[in-house]
Amino acid sequence: MIPCRLQRNVRQGVARRLAGTTLIELLVVIGIMLLLAALTIPLVKPLLDGQTTREGSRVLNAAFAMAKARASELQRPVGLFFDRGVEGKDACLQVFLAESPLPYCGDTTTARVVSITPVGGLTADATFDAQSASIAAPVDPMATLAPPPIINPGDQIRFNYQGPYYDIVAIDRTNVNAPVIRFRHRTAPLPAAVTGVPYQIVRAPRATLRHLNMPKGVAIDLSASGSEATGIEFGSATAGPGTPLVVMFTPSGNIDRVIAGGSIQHPIGSLHFLVGRDDQVNSSNIVDPEANLADMANVWVSVGIRNGLVTSSANVDNSAATTNLERIQFAREFAIRSLTLGSD
Repeated sequence: MIPCRLQRNVRQGVARRLAGTTLIELLVVIGIMLLLAALTIPLVKPLLDGQTTREGSRVLNAAFAMAKARASELQRPVGLFFDRGVEGKDACLQVFLAESPLPYCGDTTTARVVSITPVGGLTADATFDAQSASIAAPVDPMATLAPPPIINPGDQIRFNYQGPYYDIVAIDRTNVNAPVIRFRHRTAPLPAAVTGVPYQIVRAPRATLRHLNMPKGVAIDLSASGSEATGIEFGSATAGPGTPLVVMFTPSGNIDRVIAGGSIQHPIGSLHFLVGRDDQVNSSNIVDPEANLADMANVWVSVGIRNGLVTSSANVDNSAATTNLERIQFAREFAIRSLTLGSD
């Protein structure tokens, strides 16, 4: 038999083991876990932010691919419509597919240009016949439910189905039977004096319902986006508050034109879009208007002007720059080098 004292000691030892941890031991473990979390979160958060912005860059890359594929399918320019969002911010949270309506060649197959009159520089007036009366569709600002005019400034025209496209800058709708369009081109000479030739008007793109959303908390920062190192700027400070930004691609995949501030632009260099945090986009509500430029977790998405190549590159340390313009220039120059190498 086991002595009574030994049995009592065994029972007491088992009881102590079954009693579990004490409150002090539990508090010590919780304290250690909180300490480890406090040390780890600051190290992990930049990595998580970087993953979110990289996901946003992939969304934008997919949107460009969708636009180029649609342009190839329709065999006419298709692009992207960048929504600036609310409160006049330059934070684009949604990117819509933008398509141009079918070209307008007159109300009948016999519609013609009557004459072309130079008005100075690379600008001229084209007068049309009565078979082009839809050009003179009246604009009634009070008729909010009336359809917009078929032809508007911002559309493009070419003559005899050949030669360059000219930008339409104004329309005289006074005479329905002889509407007049003022047009110009940045570099191409005016067409020769023509009479009785057909024409083709490519109408400005409209946003469709097809769109892609940026990840939560991520936005395309248009205040820092633009062309080349210092070229056409897409921010509302330059383009105008509330004005849309549209980037169009040709059926072959290269950039056709950019519509910013309500006017057609023809960039001569690559386009660069800064994908960053929504709460850091330049506005009157944030403390640092250059926060996205200084955030190394953000990503630049660049598009080649001639081949439509889309690449992504990390934001670079531009703390040596002293002005916002210098920071943008420094970051875009790095993105241009990445685009030249074709990196992703």
